[in-house]
Amino acid sequence: MSEARPLLVTESQARQIGDLIRGAGVTAGGELQPAAAAAGASLVVQLKTAIPAGSTTQVDAEIYDLVGSTWTGTKQIVKVRSATGLAVSTTGRRIARCVSRFGWCVVET
Repeated sequence: MSEARPLLVTESQARQIGDLIRGAGVTAGGELQPAAAAAGASLVVQLKTAIPAGSTTQVDAEIYDLVGSTWTGTKQIVKVRSATGLAVSTTGRRIARCVSRFGWCVVET
């Protein structure tokens, strides 16, 4: 049996996944429900698009998970923005933090 891992999805996406599973006739499995990220929560991400200086626009970033001793992309996408207003490049991974109503934020290191 595979290890259970939470998915970062919206309420609408959780509903769609549940519909797909029920449509396939699968009866076993855990409960699907949306989970809001708590302020201060963190993720390891890699930006798909660089954030220019002065921008508050959100960009896509792939969530990474530590598998053994290797960071592995999960193919899950989360929207992030610069926490400082400085440019953030796509080079390397960043720690994204959930900041109140501002959402997931990253900084250039």
